[in-house]
Amino acid sequence: MPELSTGGALSIVAHQDDDILFMNPDIDASIGAGEANTTVFVTAGDAGLGAAYWGGRETGAKAAYSLMTGVEDWVDELVPVEIGGRTVELASSHPEGMPEVRLYFMRLPDGGGNLAPDDQQQLARLEAGTLETVTAVDGSASYDRDELVETMTALLDLHAPNEVRLQIADGANAAGEHTDHVSATRLAEEALEDHAGESFTVTQYVQYASRDMPANLDPAEAARSLAIMEAYAEHDPGVFDSSGAMAQVYVDWTARQYIDRVVEVDPDNPWTVDDTVIDAPELPEDDGAGFALSGPDGYLFDVNGSGEITPKDWFTPSLDDAWDRNDDYIYEVTRIRIDEDGSRTEEALRFDTVAEGRLALMDGAEDDADPVEPDPVDPDPVDPVEADPVDPDPLPLSYSLDGPDAFLFTIDGTSGQIAPQDWFTPSLDDAWDADEDHVYELTRIATAEDGSRSETALSFETTAEGELTLRGEAAIDPALDPDPTPEPDPDTDPDPGDSPATYSLDGPDSLLFTIAGQTGEIGTKDWFIPSYDDAWDRNEDHVYEIARVATYEDGASTAEELRFETLPNGRFVPLTDGAGEEAAAALMSLIALPGEGDMPPEDAEEADETMDLAL
Repeated sequence: MPELSTGGALSIVAHQDDDILFMNPDIDASIGAGEANTTVFVTAGDAGLGAAYWGGRETGAKAAYSLMTGVEDWVDELVPVEIGGRTVELASSHPEGMPEVRLYFMRLPDGGGNLAPDDQQQLARLEAGTLETVTAVDGSASYDRDELVETMTALLDLHAPNEVRLQIADGANAAGEHTDHVSATRLAEEALEDHAGESFTVTQYVQYASRDMPANLDPAEAARSLAIMEAYAEHDPGVFDSSGAMAQVYVDWTARQYIDRVVEVDPDNPWTVDDTVIDAPELPEDDGAGFALSGPDGYLFDVNGSGEITPKDWFTPSLDDAWDRNDDYIYEVTRIRIDEDGSRTEEALRFDTVAEGRLALMDGAEDDADPVEPDPVDPDPVDPVEADPVDPDPLPLSYSLDGPDAFLFTIDGTSGQIAPQDWFTPSLDDAWDADEDHVYELTRIATAEDGSRSETALSFETTAEGELTLRGEAAIDPALDPDPTPEPDPDTDPDPGDSPATYSLDGPDSLLFTIAGQTGEIGTKDWFIPSYDDAWDRNEDHVYEIARVATYEDGASTAEELRFETLPNGRFVPLTDGAGEEAAAALMSLIALPGEGDMPPEDAEEADETMDLAL
């Protein structure tokens, strides 16, 4: 068994730079004071880019800790952990002669990046219970949800820290966080419930949101934190901008350290993670009626087919953070019952925040509801955006929002007009949307008096600081400024007689390319530069396989297969067998390969957002 130190601090974070970006100078100070320091990196931070990338990030983590410890050489070893009746061997490293400073690399898949849809958000899906197991990217271990929590608990028990350092998963400071940050934190919070330690401190740090807070480190502390980050950055190309300098957002983070909350745990104050509790109103009889929610705070809640109201997964009521529209900690919701004949009955409800994670139904909700004004037409600093390029249906409708980024917006229940939340300011530096590509995807739901519903998919792009632009109706994110290519040759395009209504891409490597929905023009993603040294295609054979799908107004569709190969000399050439040759040639004319040794992304900061490179 490797030599394991106890006491000191143990940090659990999602990615290899989360600790040095958001928990320094605390980590550096504790190491300098001779205290034990253990850091657990839950994911590989791979972004779907393969072993060379995540291996580089691990090397970067060691370089950062080498600067903090003054020791260059490292010992790599496996630490056995007993979980669920089996032994898992975790990759671990420590500076030579300093086992009290130890890093663990669990190497679970990163949540975003260059990943197929089925491979995205694996940690988040595991934490939510929609994915049964997750396997480390190096194949070293697989975990179900309980086993992953048990592994974290085992590490806590082995090292018996005096302080546990975590990221945050809820509250105003967690808005817009990377899903890996949130999921790793929630699992770690659960692991603490079964931890054998009785007296310790839990410190949780602000992450992305700290950039918008005043710099609070003195010049010497900020310079030291930046130097530590620079040691890491030498091994992670995703943190540099096009000039070769570290992207400004990382510099900003290293000038700040903010603590969101501190909990002192002892036998009289044990650690608990309470699920959000809502004392809901009595449920109506289940007679086939449907239910919907509206009201100023309705977007924070879900309602099921029996009328039961529950908070959204990402919303935890708090006495410290008021999420309701008028910031009085009272959440006003209208439950709408829609009977089979189309008749509607509305019930006004109010819930008061009575404790952390607990809401209680208030009496007299219908007669004594707070007078809440709707969102102003043009909230500062972001002008509201019309939800639809055409006026809403003049028939009586009620509107609500859904979709991955709906929580960032409000909707007028009568007019359907959409505006950003008061606390949300779109930024080109910080992507708040779920997949961090600066395109915000919403679904506007219109419910008629007869109970019928229609849904409109909308996407908004961040075009400037504080500005959003409607991108039109789309089921997926539109490509941002795709490289133009000549229009596909009509002789090679599938055409049953009428012009296609829309074009889309399919195939195992389609994530690397863009397509214009109306013309079928194909380009490559801004951050993708073919290279023989780094195979980006799904099966890593340097052959990129895509299909251009033409969908016609009658619903019929045809697919045109295209293939491209990266040769050992660096050339990117089409493999067409005749079909699609014109389109392939057009794409080839767009691609100017860089010289050997050039950085893959032309704009690393933009690539970081577009590819969801994990921070």
